Order: sequence, then structure tokens, then C-alpha cells
Amino acid sequence: MGISIVWDNEERSICRIEFKEPFSWGDYDDAIDSLWATVKTVDHTVDIIGTLAQGTSLPKGLPLKHLQRAAQTQPSNVDFVVMVEYNPFVKALIAILVKLNPTAAKSARFASSLEKAYMLLEKEHQRAQRV
Repeated sequence: MGISIVWDNEERSICRIEFKEPFSWGDYDDAIDSLWATVKTVDHTVDIIGTLAQGTSLPKGLPLKHLQRAAQTQPSNVDFVVMVEYNPFVKALIAILVKLNPTAAKSARFASSLEKAYMLLEKEHQRAQRV
């Protein structure tokens, strides 16, 4: 399976899911279930960084139901979900999903690199502390 899940820091406040080919929609669903189970092992908020390796394409089939399922089953302790290096087609699909799901709309962000994802998360958390 071309999907891996790792804690990105010792505090377990950022969890990263990396997508590389090949993977199927079944693999995706299993990985999302595993990601959400991992996030539920801590009692604080967790940010998710999802990376789609450059040149990686989505599996054949209809993606929207799988993306929608991921958003609908997202645990309440997920704060932000930052998607890194996603191609324009995938971004467009996620934009549709965000319009259909208020939880996804509050948490979904895009970044062009892993470094920019960390910077974005830092800014979002600083903004939240000022409110």
C-alpha cells in the first residue's frame, strides 16, 4: 500500500499521512480509518498534514464518496487538515466537498510544500490564541 501514517512531532499534535502510488480506494479508506484511530489515542487537538507525492495520481473510480466519508468520520479533536502538493484536480474535488461539509470547511487548508504547511499551522494557531 502506498500510504503511510506517522506522528510528526514528539507532542503528537501533528499527524502526517503520505500518499504515494500505488494505492486503491480501499487502501485509502483503510488508511483514513487508521489515521482517525491514531488521532483518537490522544486527548488533545491534532493537526493533520496530508501529502500527495508529486506525480501521484488518484486511483481509478469515483473519489468523492471516499473523500466525503473521510470528512464525515473525522474525529472531533482534529483541528486543521493541511493538504500539501495536491494537484488542481484533487483540490477542485476537495473544494466541492468543503462546500458540502461544514466540518471540512472549518479545517481544510492547502499548502504548496511541507515547510509552508508548518508555517500555515503556526499562523492558524497564533490567530486562534488571539481570539
